[in-house]
Amino acid sequence: MVRKSSALQLLVTAALSAVVTLGISRRLFHQSANTADVGPGEEVFAVDPGSVLELSFRSDRSRLLAFRWKTADPFDIVFAAADGRPLERCIVGKGFEEVLGGFTTIRVRRVLREPSLSAAGPRRQWAELFVRDNTELEPFRIELLASGESQEILGRIDQTIYVLETDRRLLDVVNAGCSALGK
Repeated sequence: MVRKSSALQLLVTAALSAVVTLGISRRLFHQSANTADVGPGEEVFAVDPGSVLELSFRSDRSRLLAFRWKTADPFDIVFAAADGRPLERCIVGKGFEEVLGGFTTIRVRRVLREPSLSAAGPRRQWAELFVRDNTELEPFRIELLASGESQEILGRIDQTIYVLETDRRLLDVVNAGCSALGK
């Protein structure tokens, strides 16, 4: 009886260790300098939205800070716009849930090989996305740019620029403020 129990405990422990190791190594891969090796259809970043403690988005048009102290808590959301609107505190709604889901799994459509950084737009036009979760791993940072008429979003990590599968509409939701985030 003791041997079966010990063997079962060992098996369960090994299985859990493998799952944790795979999850961490996958996330570390996406956070490392190996992001240049990410190809079409692959994730440059992925995390469970339920584990996110903070999401911030900064652009030349707006600032969004969504945070919570524990994953069981609801998000507090603060929004500011460059157009002079007063600071807003938002109630979490469908719009924010879409933003959270869209910004916690980011897939690559294609990699721009040797792109001209100036052709991608001035640095001030790029927005910054920051996502922190409840693990001990470094938070994720990426710069985002809505690419002209093409309806694509470009993502920059270090010196690599990707065309992302992320829905461009998410940028409009963020920039609209509480009226869109709370719906």
